[in-house]
Amino acid sequence: VVLGKYYPHSNPLALDLIDKMLQFNPNKRITVEEALSHPYMASLHEPNDEPCCPQPFYFPLDDNHLNGCNIRDLIFEDIMMHHPEHFQ
Repeated sequence: VVLGKYYPHSNPLALDLIDKMLQFNPNKRITVEEALSHPYMASLHEPNDEPCCPQPFYFPLDDNHLNGCNIRDLIFEDIMMHHPEHFQ
């Protein structure tokens, strides 16, 4: 899909980055390091302040036991923890 066709007034660099991140084939998808170095990210990219993780890390949301209800509950618990003033 050519994103510029649907978003003709968008920044071409943003569209290029999005296109590279949304590749269905993970082998063709842009890496995090490549995305951070993309010209669209130039104003935000600070290589000296962006440490890389030397090995894969465990992210609990990757567990297979999570479904829509579990994720909803986790989000609600997180909101309650960070914004208790809304639940008193």
